[in-house]
Amino acid sequence: VYKVLFENARVRVCEARFQPGDSMPMHSHPDHFVFVKSGGMLQISGADGKSQDLELKTGEVLWLPAQSHQGKNVGKTDVVLVVSELKEPAPQAAAAAMKH
Repeated sequence: VYKVLFENARVRVCEARFQPGDSMPMHSHPDHFVFVKSGGMLQISGADGKSQDLELKTGEVLWLPAQSHQGKNVGKTDVVLVVSELKEPAPQAAAAAMKH
C-alpha cells in the first residue's frame, strides 16, 4: 500500500494507494501532512481502538500530529494519498529558529 517517493534527513514522502477493501495494519507516523491525490472513504482506527470514517476529497490537505493508526478503504473507489512525514529539524535550523 505504501511506496517511498523521497526521503532525506528531514522528511519522508510516501504514496499510499488503497483499492476498495485494502487495509493497512497498525503503524506509526511522526507529525505529518497528507495530500489527497484521489479521494474516497477511508476508515481510520487509532491505537485506542476508536475508529472514524473519513470522506477524503481530491486536492484536500490534512495535518495530522504524531500518531499510531490503521486504515481501510471502505468506499467503492481507489484512494491515493501523498503522506509527508516531518523528521526532527537539522540542528542548525533548530538553533536558528530559536534566535528569532
